[in-house]
Amino acid sequence: MSEPTEKKSGGVWGHLISEIVAFIPKDLREFIGFMAGMYLLIFLPMIFINGVSAIKKSLDKPEIQTAQCWQLQKVDGRLFKLNSCTGETTEISVAPSPQSQALEAKK
Repeated sequence: MSEPTEKKSGGVWGHLISEIVAFIPKDLREFIGFMAGMYLLIFLPMIFINGVSAIKKSLDKPEIQTAQCWQLQKVDGRLFKLNSCTGETTEISVAPSPQSQALEAKK
């Protein structure tokens, strides 16, 4: 009786890849495998650490702005609303209120 032949597994793609790799010399295949292993040894921890820090940063709450941006300032007798964060300025026209008119009339 003849010995049973071993059935190769891997399908069409596995056979195709093994045929292509067969053209590459053994020393070059070992060198490529060694270099790929070295790159994985170096870059996988870096990718993992940077991924963890990116996830941590995205889950942190954003900082609440503590500086007051808007302030009122009087320049040459005119009132301005200044935004120190963006540099925007807006002139505020102040009409005298009836209460201030009554106070000035009493003086």
